[in-house]
Amino acid sequence: MPESIASKTRRELGFYLTRQREYDVHEIVATVVYKATAADTLDPEEYGRSFNPPSDRQGHPAFAYANFHLRAYVRDGRCFGTRYVFKPFEMDTTRAEAYVRVLRSVDRAVTAMHEADGYLPDDDFAGHLLRVARAIGAEYFDWRPHSRGPVERTDAQGIRDVITTMLGSPDGGA
Repeated sequence: MPESIASKTRRELGFYLTRQREYDVHEIVATVVYKATAADTLDPEEYGRSFNPPSDRQGHPAFAYANFHLRAYVRDGRCFGTRYVFKPFEMDTTRAEAYVRVLRSVDRAVTAMHEADGYLPDDDFAGHLLRVARAIGAEYFDWRPHSRGPVERTDAQGIRDVITTMLGSPDGGA
């Protein structure tokens, strides 16, 4: 298996899953997050919580993953058009170079997984998510089962059940 990009960082990466709707277009979105350490917060109660990688702190170990998403359209409880993308609010050459490095590394790793394990059907969002997670070294998945409920965490073993729940729920969790 290709070396993970995350192995070069000191932060434990994960994904935060949501279901979004914009102009009658529904998507399931997994956004890269990292587990907070003492270097990230002064509040000991926040240790272990998921934070979004900072897009404005170039030296931060998770900087390259800021605004990185795995996305798929949702219709009739099924996914299609799965893709991994960056959706930044600002762009400069430093960010662009970091984003291109991540995308190329993920492309190489996912291609190697396709060649070794076969291609996945387009509607297998969980399978695509697990491959991208393996490519970047993400180890956990957060989601909200109810829009005002607490965030729950699962691992690779439980992610298929989470996605099935999100696709069957009208609000898709939060």
